[in-house]
Amino acid sequence: MSGIIGGAGSKSGVIGLSGSGLQSSFNVKLSAEQTDIASGATVAFNTLKASNIGGDFNTSTYKYTAPITGMYSFFINVYSMNIANDHNYYRPLLLTDNNEYGGSLIDTRVWDTSAWLFGQNICTVTDMDAGDTAYVYINYAGSSGTDINHNSFFSGYFTGITY
Repeated sequence: MSGIIGGAGSKSGVIGLSGSGLQSSFNVKLSAEQTDIASGATVAFNTLKASNIGGDFNTSTYKYTAPITGMYSFFINVYSMNIANDHNYYRPLLLTDNNEYGGSLIDTRVWDTSAWLFGQNICTVTDMDAGDTAYVYINYAGSSGTDINHNSFFSGYFTGITY
């Protein structure tokens, strides 16, 4: 029970808020394939897949806003389609106000042909201040865009307050 207020052995540096009413979580996906996405473009996670507890994910801006300062966990799965084999590098990234977390950096020039479907995952725990945002974008260097499959998803939740 480490990390729960009053729990035995609470020495983790995170105070959990189980039962306190301070909850924030989301699970979103694309409503349809996002086609010909440019490098640096935000992935349009605009449809609730399961939940948006606390209402902290904005499906119009595709961004999550931290309601309070603390630790947050994020999980991203981006299924990229039609990745051209002329990219010097290609990868999805999670950007927060404090950090950037990247999926595997792929040099597609070694491929014989363009990739029809390629999945990449990002899982991280990070600190965020109240009002900080988190969102997913695609970064690459190459001559053409790529498509993002509608089965891609972005989820996250408030883990606890750090002290």
